[in-house]
Amino acid sequence: QDVFLYYKTHALLQKLDCLVMICDILSDENGWGWDPDRTRYNTVRHALLQQNASLLQLRVASALQYLDRNVPDVDRRRLAAMGWCLGGQPLLELAPLTRTDYPDYNFQVLISFHGVFARDSSSLHLPESLKVQGPSHETNNSGAPKRMLLCNGREDPFVTPDDLTEAMAFFTGCGYNVELLQIPNAKHGFTNPAQAYNTNPAFEFCKEGSVLAWTKSLEMLTQSLFE
Repeated sequence: QDVFLYYKTHALLQKLDCLVMICDILSDENGWGWDPDRTRYNTVRHALLQQNASLLQLRVASALQYLDRNVPDVDRRRLAAMGWCLGGQPLLELAPLTRTDYPDYNFQVLISFHGVFARDSSSLHLPESLKVQGPSHETNNSGAPKRMLLCNGREDPFVTPDDLTEAMAFFTGCGYNVELLQIPNAKHGFTNPAQAYNTNPAFEFCKEGSVLAWTKSLEMLTQSLFE
């Protein structure tokens, strides 16, 4: 029930001829994820990331299973995944899953917007057996490298330089050509216009940064999936 994700879906469908599936990793049936009281959100987030994020991994796998069983027209070799805030964490779980349990699913593009990565709770330590060795990257159907875009606010208090370094190394190990887009003077949630009304000083909408990140994302999606 995240209105912002419906808004971004509409914006995406105005530009690209694609199917979009919104995955509710919180099981938020009525929009409580936006409640100013963060108690319930923090409790659910903690549960998702316990035991090496096993519950979150199950929900990511369920999304892939849903595609497999209910949306037969989707081209499994031409997929992309996008995540905002906590939605960056499922990308960490998705990348290795497609190298082990779901090899038929080729996510050619991964994009994170002000993603928060729980380095101590996720599977960031990719087993050597799954890592892409050497400087080369896995390729998509056209022979181009798979791509990952990290859009990060330089003033985001929830994302440290170490978080970014480890996340980039992780996605590189999964075979992605990783690009970091650092947005100057941008805080957490900088792509969401509703953050202009958030009284928490850690959050702030940045129009210029939002446009820059979205433009870069559309370019990457178009180049990798439609050219």
